[in-house]
Amino acid sequence: VLDGETSFLSEYSDIKSFAESLNKLLTNNSIYQVMSQNATKVANNYKWSVITENIYELYKSINK
Repeated sequence: VLDGETSFLSEYSDIKSFAESLNKLLTNNSIYQVMSQNATKVANNYKWSVITENIYELYKSINK
């Protein structure tokens, strides 16, 4: 989670901050679209195909 890039972070008990952040996403389509695209890019790094390729490359570099 990247505050301001893929989402908004709020303190656990800060209901006002949470509501303001939620309101930004619901009322500002451009912020929603940018954050959605950024979150998708970050999430793609956690696909099993990416993770296994990274592990495979790491093992290859260790076994040289």
